[in-house]
Amino acid sequence: MNDIKHIFTLVIILIPCFSFAWGPTGHRIVGEIAEKELNPKTLSKVKALLDNKSLAQVSTWADEIKSEPDHYGHTFSWHYMTWPTNQDEYVYDGQGELLLAIQNNLKVVKNDYASKVDRSKALMFLVHLVGDLHQPLHVGNGTDRGGNRCEVLFHGERVNLHHLWDEKLIQKNNLSYTEYVKFLLEKRPSFKASEMERRIISWARESKTLREQVYPDGNSKIKLKNNKSNSRDYCREDVTHEDADLPNLGYKYSYQFQDELNSRLLIGGVRLGALLNEALR
Repeated sequence: MNDIKHIFTLVIILIPCFSFAWGPTGHRIVGEIAEKELNPKTLSKVKALLDNKSLAQVSTWADEIKSEPDHYGHTFSWHYMTWPTNQDEYVYDGQGELLLAIQNNLKVVKNDYASKVDRSKALMFLVHLVGDLHQPLHVGNGTDRGGNRCEVLFHGERVNLHHLWDEKLIQKNNLSYTEYVKFLLEKRPSFKASEMERRIISWARESKTLREQVYPDGNSKIKLKNNKSNSRDYCREDVTHEDADLPNLGYKYSYQFQDELNSRLLIGGVRLGALLNEALR
């Protein structure tokens, strides 16, 4: 039985799973920004629930526990949702429970009668999942595991599109999460929490809209090698094609999406902070 558990755990770690988002740096950025948005009363309650840990520290917990599938396997589907390209309104189809998980964990955080253990876990999930929702490929189209099946070349390195958005575009800036936060907050728009759109479904719609642009063949400014600008052959379950057939991405792609990337990280953190201020008021 232990051998089976170890094999299953190894598979979970090695398979390019749909449910890993932003990577540690991205999630810490969102958590750090959110904490800076908290009012003193909320911050005090958050510190009490988390035994004085910061939101940045706990922001990766929901991914780390995937190494314990016996205890947390039921949460793997919380990290993503499916919203097909040609579907205007979101309809839950059993593939990914990101919206439901955010709503349910938010209820637990708000519940003063729930145990501290339950509320602290719900809070850690919430910090992570709100970050997930702002990564465009976590609102998947239902055909390619959120870009995990889409192989591209990025500065000559073969990587899937999901991982490119999880980590590579962030790592390219060569900043620590605290340096990145300082950089982003210098450009924070001056709006009040009351002016923000608070419906979580609208945040998912924003990710869906951006998702349609990040695929190389869905963007008129990116051309594939061999003039395959209208092909999505690079998105397959058994990717065996040659590198010559893959989208060849580099500085142009990074430059084109840097503002969108930064915006999703920044607004994800600001919204998370506003959500917690409301939940723990």
